[in-house]
Amino acid sequence: MRIEAFGGGELIAMDGARAASLSRSLGARRAIPVRYDSWDHFTEGHEQIAARLAEAVLANRLHRLTPGIAGPLD
Repeated sequence: MRIEAFGGGELIAMDGARAASLSRSLGARRAIPVRYDSWDHFTEGHEQIAARLAEAVLANRLHRLTPGIAGPLD
């Protein structure tokens, strides 16, 4: 998602496919999606994000956090 009035048109949100691509290009050990269920205009939930990472053979990097609950990032 790009919003010209917020962030100067820079990418401020991405779908699961873009997240998978970015995770791969960065060599990220973990992919931690956040705020994907907090606004109505987001079209992908955790299951869809997990599916995109699985398609990219990155499912083992997905780490789901629960808002307000501390947890390890093993």
